[in-house]
Amino acid sequence: MLKNYLSVMKDNAEIVIGRNISVNIKSVSSDFIQNIKNRLTVDNPVYLKNKKMGFWTGNIPKVIKFWKNCKNWLILPRGFKNSLFKELKIRNLPYKVTDLRIINKPVRFYSTIKLRPYQIPAVERAIKFEQGIPV
Repeated sequence: MLKNYLSVMKDNAEIVIGRNISVNIKSVSSDFIQNIKNRLTVDNPVYLKNKKMGFWTGNIPKVIKFWKNCKNWLILPRGFKNSLFKELKIRNLPYKVTDLRIINKPVRFYSTIKLRPYQIPAVERAIKFEQGIPV
């Protein structure tokens, strides 16, 4: 059992953050990759609706995959970053991140717009998580 566990352990999970998140498939276990794929694969609501109503579903995908394989890399949406790191931490997997995002110097905006009290937490969360657009 221990031998099997050690055979799937890698040194560090290799992660690159840019327009999206790329995880080197060879740097983590196949079980880990499958878990991430399962979490980012959802039933297609259009397919389910058409099937329920008895409409044709021939060219409608059954599921929507928010991931893709590209050679030795699993490509994920950038919004999955915190969930990915949480999963790595839960599994006690060390990782190495290469951050290719362009981080510009903060820009001061001067405005007379006053945020409403319920808008302030949304803006604070967008700043904290370094991405997103409050609407």
